[in-house]
Amino acid sequence: MQRPTQDAKPTTKLRLNQSKGVHPLHAFFICTTFSLNMKSITNILLVLLLLLQYPMWLGKGGWIKVWDLNRQIDQEQASNQQLEARNALLDADVTDLKRGTEAIEERARNDLGMVKSNEVFYRILAAPPAPASTVSAVSVVGTQK
Repeated sequence: MQRPTQDAKPTTKLRLNQSKGVHPLHAFFICTTFSLNMKSITNILLVLLLLLQYPMWLGKGGWIKVWDLNRQIDQEQASNQQLEARNALLDADVTDLKRGTEAIEERARNDLGMVKSNEVFYRILAAPPAPASTVSAVSVVGTQK
């Protein structure tokens, strides 16, 4: 009998399938373990993705907050434009009152009802409204009991 040389492999180990490189039982366990690991890795990555998405959409600086702030900015800018237009009119009135007497006279006539010493002021009033119907103006007479 020959003694085994150092190149000889022990018989207790599974022999490799020469065409695939892995024993069929090992391949089965590796595949099932790999698929279980891939499912758990996929689930973990999905949870991490959702956790990363939360602050972007619903957090302090999220998109919903940004959209709301943009809407508020638009409203404030529209309000500012209206106020700037009103301020421009008031500024023109103040400038006109400082420079000329025509604006002062106009204000005195319209707001205070003043007239110059040599003027006669005529105020034309709008016509009074016509009665709704002539029947309603007639009273009923002679109904005594």
